[in-house]
Amino acid sequence: MRMFKTLLFFVAAMTTGCQQATTQTEKILDFRGMIDRQVDQLSSEQRHLTKVAVMDQNQSDSTFLPTRSIWARELEIFMELELVNKPAYKNAYALQDSIDDPSSNLYIRQYAAPGAPVPLIRLFYRDKDHLKRLEATMLETNLLYSTERKLTLEFDEENKQAVLSQYSIAGFEKMAGSDTIRFNIQGQVN
Repeated sequence: MRMFKTLLFFVAAMTTGCQQATTQTEKILDFRGMIDRQVDQLSSEQRHLTKVAVMDQNQSDSTFLPTRSIWARELEIFMELELVNKPAYKNAYALQDSIDDPSSNLYIRQYAAPGAPVPLIRLFYRDKDHLKRLEATMLETNLLYSTERKLTLEFDEENKQAVLSQYSIAGFEKMAGSDTIRFNIQGQVN
């Protein structure tokens, strides 16, 4: 009987170890690669950007032709989502797959990790390989500072490739002893 328990423990330990190794090698999404490809494509195709930024009650509008470095700067916050692929967070995310979106024909893959710097990521797919929309929430809090950012990327399909059509960054920043600053940035790619 003792030998059976030892063997059962050994098999359970080996199975758990194999599952963890498989989980740790998988990425939720290659955010850095995706943004790099978008920056390359948008700059090579000389896409224009119409941008509306609102901070508290102040609004700024502009339309311009970004260079590659400006596109990279505009989208760099989305590269911060690569944090979810770090080993410290990979096993933290619970996956809900194939969630139906009642307002469209898309399906949703949702990753949630309460307490993580990126507690929620929602990926909207046209089918298994065609990302249509990405939504993520980023949180940061310490003794002096608190911020929440809701990030959104939307893609159109052109020549069987996803091309960024619009993005948004909305949220707030709160410094200790000061008022909360709310912001909303909308970018439309033309």
